[in-house]
Amino acid sequence: ARLDWLYRAINTLKPVDRTICLLHLDGLSYREMADIVGLTEENVGIRVHRCKQQLSTLVERSHEEL
Repeated sequence: ARLDWLYRAINTLKPVDRTICLLHLDGLSYREMADIVGLTEENVGIRVHRCKQQLSTLVERSHEEL
């Protein structure tokens, strides 16, 4: 159930952010992710951070709804 929720939440992200998030979950380095999506390592790091923030917000909202 948690994994299903996580993937549904990831699907709400923008396509590039979704890709970065999934690559991050697969354990790729920022350099590897940057090569795949065509961004700088710094930009990938920023996007990973923002994705984590967005997902944390979704977790908080889902807990408030219970």
